[in-house]
Amino acid sequence: MKQTEKELEAEKSLLMKEVSGCGNLVHGSLFTRYLTCSRPGCRCHAGEKHGPVTCLSIVINGRKRQQYVPRSLEEDAASAVEAYNRLLSLLDRISEINLALLKLRSPGRTGAGRRARQVK
Repeated sequence: MKQTEKELEAEKSLLMKEVSGCGNLVHGSLFTRYLTCSRPGCRCHAGEKHGPVTCLSIVINGRKRQQYVPRSLEEDAASAVEAYNRLLSLLDRISEINLALLKLRSPGRTGAGRRARQVK
């Protein structure tokens, strides 16, 4: 079902309010890993690695980096990554709405001309 211009504007307004409320954002992804330390006699060199530890994969100046995330901040980091991904989906939907509004507001759009051209 196609939305009317008024419905699209109302949805866009709600989405923009949600966008303006986004605050703590991180562009990255969380993962866990096991580590080997630098102490030569440590058990981790025999296969019993340290971990799991949570890391944040981020891109800084075009280079992929890993940032250690302390256990006390894992929830904060996860919610910041989630908020960033939510913001991206909001922006995608706003873009779709703007495109639909452009199409609706295009002068002389009757639809008959397009069909008539395709028939030829």
